[in-house]
Amino acid sequence: MHRYRVGYTRTPAGAPDRPGKDLSSAGCHEIVSETVGVRQERPRLLALLDRLTAGDILVVLRPSHLAADAHALLALLAAELAPRGIALEILSGVSAGVHEPRGTRAEMGLFATAALAAELEHDLRSERTHEGLAVARAHGRLGGRPRALTDDQLADARARHAGGQPIPAIALALGVGRSTLYRALETAPPLDQDDAPAPSPQLADDGSEITPAEDQPEAEERQAADRPTGRLRNESRLGPDWATDEDDVLWWRRGTRAGSVAPAWPGPGWTARTAQHTPIATGAGKRGAYPSRIKALAAVAADFEARRRARTVHADVALDGAPGWRLRQTQADHDRHRWNVVTPTSDVAGTVTKAGWHHQAWEATAGDPAKRHHDPIPIEPIGDEPGRSSADGYWRTRTAAALAVARWHDPDLDTGPGRTSVSRH
Repeated sequence: MHRYRVGYTRTPAGAPDRPGKDLSSAGCHEIVSETVGVRQERPRLLALLDRLTAGDILVVLRPSHLAADAHALLALLAAELAPRGIALEILSGVSAGVHEPRGTRAEMGLFATAALAAELEHDLRSERTHEGLAVARAHGRLGGRPRALTDDQLADARARHAGGQPIPAIALALGVGRSTLYRALETAPPLDQDDAPAPSPQLADDGSEITPAEDQPEAEERQAADRPTGRLRNESRLGPDWATDEDDVLWWRRGTRAGSVAPAWPGPGWTARTAQHTPIATGAGKRGAYPSRIKALAAVAADFEARRRARTVHADVALDGAPGWRLRQTQADHDRHRWNVVTPTSDVAGTVTKAGWHHQAWEATAGDPAKRHHDPIPIEPIGDEPGRSSADGYWRTRTAAALAVARWHDPDLDTGPGRTSVSRH
């Protein structure tokens, strides 16, 4: 009986893709390959299982190509392959052989034992690898790329920073990136003042030492910190306005520093910070880390855009009936249909917001929403207030609601005849 043989191979993420190289001599009529991690979903495998029929043989090089552990492998065999009459052939390892869907109990028991032995072999190999890495670390061999800063350089950098020298100037003097220096200073242990080395003197072009009075002005140091390091590369997945430099600092329109990202330490993932080096954790996972660099950059871009829209004025008009008062709206306020009621001294007395469900309903609220401990106070019309809306508790127009906020802020304010008082909650 001719049986259709389909080979399946999984290439680990990051490894070179060599589809079917080890299955080419197994007599497969078709080979399906995909590049995924051992714990990730395998859409091509699921699609392959859906189109296999009774009598077909699924061929794999080793069990780990099908499942992450013995339990998942046995579940696949019992739930997907055996009920549909599909055989499984494994080419290598202790579980090598053709495993028929209607095998005897003894054959199924041998397969389960072989699968468990394969998982045990994988665990022992992983354990030996970790033991070898531990022994290497004990002998000072850490692996990976060399450290960007030696212990002496780090001590020098910490002493300079403690003396008030800015990070960009220290990074330039040591020949490292700013992000590298920030991470090193964050993870370094506290400096013992008795053992702290004196900061290296700064030298002028003629070799003379620069005294603090002759140092660069603080404005020039801030200007140096606002320049990209190296060439900028576009981050097309974020949009045409975004680019990063060699220190993974994100720049908006190639001139405004939005924030930065860096590999999380310890553990996997990436961390995100604002331009003021405040951590960003919106949408992050455990330990405030994002799963990838692009997701961390997207968090920086979203935080910057929200802050930019919150401070960019969209409209600024005079408040009719209240001399010196104004209605001001930022881009973020425009998205919420909200206006700030601004006093003649430029303080925010409150806000007025249009109710989306009614074309003649405006809500008036006292207090500045930008303040940390803002406790909004609703202002509602009472009596036969001319600006009262047909909706209970609301004002008919934006001007009526804004004048109510002004009168609440300054009860002696004259806003014209026919204006009654408003309720103070």
